[in-house]
Amino acid sequence: MGNYSGTIRCGHCYERGHNRAGCTTLTEELQRRFDRYTASDISEGYSYDRCREQLAKRLGKDPATGEKTRRRRKTYGGRICSYCQDNGHNRRTCEKMKSDKVRFTALSAQRRSDALTSMREHGLGIGALVSQNQHGTVTPHLVTGILWDMIHGNSGWPHGVCTRRLADNRSTTLPFPSEVTGSNRSWDTVKMLSPAHAVQAPAGWEEAANLNLESTGLFNKGEARDYCFWRPHDRSEQS
Repeated sequence: MGNYSGTIRCGHCYERGHNRAGCTTLTEELQRRFDRYTASDISEGYSYDRCREQLAKRLGKDPATGEKTRRRRKTYGGRICSYCQDNGHNRRTCEKMKSDKVRFTALSAQRRSDALTSMREHGLGIGALVSQNQHGTVTPHLVTGILWDMIHGNSGWPHGVCTRRLADNRSTTLPFPSEVTGSNRSWDTVKMLSPAHAVQAPAGWEEAANLNLESTGLFNKGEARDYCFWRPHDRSEQS
């Protein structure tokens, strides 16, 4: 059951009231991806197998066969870790999870440092003015806050700019302006109009000192190690 007190935010869709494990948006995305693999006869390889495994875990049944899935311990190796899938230990004592958390905190610190540098360069902070282009209509917004915690090691640029639309004084949350993200995509509709006098992040934020790992969705109970995310970092350490 989701937490409707508003204290939990999904690390995938960024909506409140549920986490990554209960995210219906992620389940639907995995289903569409699996359907594309099936339609194009891509029924083998790591991408297909990983998608099938993730979808089966969320649905409780194999999407290819319809058979119900059950989680078992392997009899030949004792207990199996629900995070890294290795034998001989559990999630609480998993060394890969411990090292991944340390590494993710370091990645988040670098991500936040880069983000703050760009935000300060362009003056994106409380008091800045931005514009939003909706179907050819450009409306100015006053920036009233930044959802700082949504920026971490694998967040990209989330919808994290809190604003008040000047036309009707309505509160809303916008994507980061294209000047800040460095994007030249034509469908990015938020632009900088006027910079803030100063851009100040919360104490310890840039160093990821108070990083909420649960909000990332990578380490929640029942979530397996996301090898698609960690593999590039594993390889870089080996090189």
